Amino acid sequence: TYDGRLSARIDGGILKIDVGAENSAPFVPTRWHFGNFDMRVVTAAVGGPVENGYGVVFRLRDARNYYSFIITSDGYYRLAKAVDGVEREISTWIPSDAIQMDFGAGNTIRVLGVGDTFTFYINGTQVQLCLPDAPDGASTYSGGQCFGTMVDTYVDGTHATGRLGLIAVSLMEPDVSAVFDNLVVLQP
Repeated sequence: TYDGRLSARIDGGILKIDVGAENSAPFVPTRWHFGNFDMRVVTAAVGGPVENGYGVVFRLRDARNYYSFIITSDGYYRLAKAVDGVEREISTWIPSDAIQMDFGAGNTIRVLGVGDTFTFYINGTQVQLCLPDAPDGASTYSGGQCFGTMVDTYVDGTHATGRLGLIAVSLMEPDVSAVFDNLVVLQP
């Protein structure tokens, strides 16, 4: 846990992350490193602007190398990857009816990582990713259509092992608050 404009604390057995600065993404990692994992957590936005993000980081080698899967209070999700401190969007923001959009409404996020293959779930529904057709291209999703390729799994071996963690993200405005409970990690 830590205090300041970016803070994380446990209250009543629930982890709360507050993001008091715009364009910030503090996270709380586990101590242990995982290769294969089946991670599940119940999370909710509890304060701040609707343009927010909250979710999980995985295969976290350090603060500059990881993957992140986040959802927003206005019903979107995305996947990103950071390598040497440069974060790149792998699958852009995609709307999903699986996301509970009310503040305080719990959403269960699940990420399954086996080898170099990752599968993503929101509230028990497997979600697809919109990947660019060119390896260094940008993912684009608009009007219900992926301008690239929709896939059920993401395959990438950049980060083979690492820690798991929980993340809250402020986009344009500060003061995002998210809570996390019932984190479970299973061997797939």
